[in-house]
Amino acid sequence: MKTILLVAAVGAFLNSNATDLASLYRGGEVRMTTFSLEESRSLSDLQVLMNGKDAGMDGNVRQDGTRTASGTFTDRILRASDGDVMALTRSFADVEGLQLMARTGPMGDSSESEEPTSSALNGLTVLFTKDEGDFVASYSEDESGDEELLDSLKALLPWGEYLTSDSIDIDDEWDIKPRALWSALHLGGDLGLAAESDQDLFSTSDLKEDESLVIDGEITATLTSIEDGIANITLLLEVEEFQDLTDVMNRLADEAPVGPHGSAEIPVIDAMENERQYDGEGTMLWNIAGGYMVSLELSLDFTQTQTMDMSMEMGQETLTIEQVMVSEGELDFRVEVEVSRD
Repeated sequence: MKTILLVAAVGAFLNSNATDLASLYRGGEVRMTTFSLEESRSLSDLQVLMNGKDAGMDGNVRQDGTRTASGTFTDRILRASDGDVMALTRSFADVEGLQLMARTGPMGDSSESEEPTSSALNGLTVLFTKDEGDFVASYSEDESGDEELLDSLKALLPWGEYLTSDSIDIDDEWDIKPRALWSALHLGGDLGLAAESDQDLFSTSDLKEDESLVIDGEITATLTSIEDGIANITLLLEVEEFQDLTDVMNRLADEAPVGPHGSAEIPVIDAMENERQYDGEGTMLWNIAGGYMVSLELSLDFTQTQTMDMSMEMGQETLTIEQVMVSEGELDFRVEVEVSRD
């Protein structure tokens, strides 16, 4: 009997050292989130077939690109219930970026492009109100903006997706749904970052969030330490993203200006698919008592494969082009959160 009691006492003691991580919101909180993303990529392989024959472009084409994005959100929690936010405002500032691209064509011709990007949300405040479980976004009464942007914004930042509902000890591991990576890298939803010249250098190779986006893989989190109430969480990531963009490209073809002979200026896209594979690691710091993330750092390598089949009428003949483009790159993503009260 004494042995049983001793085992139970030891178990209770060990259990008392377990930690619960939770995302908590409190009315009157002000959360300032600053994020930065830097991505570089280089063309590593290009295969092109024209009417089934090798076009001989492999090794003759070079393409290097860099993309940056950064910004600040200031969230004011207007109402919260049992740790869940019911209403908040988000002010946007300095949401901007830069896209650089250098190309060398198959004939040795070269070009460089530089496009600053910015968001139409800068300087605006959006109100998010929870209605029957979903958030409804609207601009403040004294402000106006692009209504279409509101539909693609996310009220809740995804940091709670990185936690586990179980009590955990040091060195415990848990699985995170792979879509959490997408939610972090596209923080706050589609912020409408647009190039000033309306030429998005990455628009035809980036994945967009809709029903055609498929995300798979593994994200493993480990509680490595706790110091001064801050949990240090290590992340290991292997995530694959796939998207069929055929319908999107065909829609762009339908909207393209008509040429002098009545034919569209861009070829018909028979198939276009994008795939990205991420591999890397990260570190998250979490304020246990406050219930919020302090910082996140991700360092990722990626391979992106773009497959495109297109056809074009040339007089009485049809030219078919099959292209597989493989790029490799690195992505660094950082977020910091400061919490205060009004």
